[in-house]
Amino acid sequence: MRAASALAVLVLTSFGSIPSGEAQPADAPGAATGSFRVSKTDFRAFTWGAPPTEVLEREDASPLEDRQNGLKTLVFEGAFRGYPCRIRYQFVDDRLAAGSCVIKGNALPQDVLRCFEDVSAYLTDQYGPPLKDEVLWSSAERRARVPNLKDALWFGYARRQARWERPPTWVTLVLDSPGGPANVTLSITYESLLLKPLADHVRSRARH
Repeated sequence: MRAASALAVLVLTSFGSIPSGEAQPADAPGAATGSFRVSKTDFRAFTWGAPPTEVLEREDASPLEDRQNGLKTLVFEGAFRGYPCRIRYQFVDDRLAAGSCVIKGNALPQDVLRCFEDVSAYLTDQYGPPLKDEVLWSSAERRARVPNLKDALWFGYARRQARWERPPTWVTLVLDSPGGPANVTLSITYESLLLKPLADHVRSRARH
């Protein structure tokens, strides 16, 4: 089996250095890093609606998880832009509906925004300018206490998010630290515009 490439769930020890240099196109089977062309693929060279059996056939390894929690989820080890990663696929009625990427690490404050901006530039190259790029503060009191954005993101006082849409895909990039500085997280979620309403309905039912 040959891995479809980059775009995933990443777990890092640090946001530290961002790889440089041209990488293999991520929509090429077996490519582990680099950019991809959304005209050729919706998520890791798979089209939205692909069945779990197709993902299992083309990934390199057995899934780390295969669970039914509202949506069927498959998780694999992989790489994204040179980083070690975990790749998550989510299915509704055995149709690929979403994929996500979460970068975690004990980043220094100066690295937090740099990592967001690196990934944001990567997504902009693929999807065009974001529809929205905003900062949301947890409270006015915390904003007054730590007005410096990179420190506020580091301590979990603020979150920054950006969104892109190029049919058939919706992409959301979020940087926050919900557990404080030890839990700095950059998450990227790719969703099928067509299947998103159905997937959201299934998730909602599972929570109740």
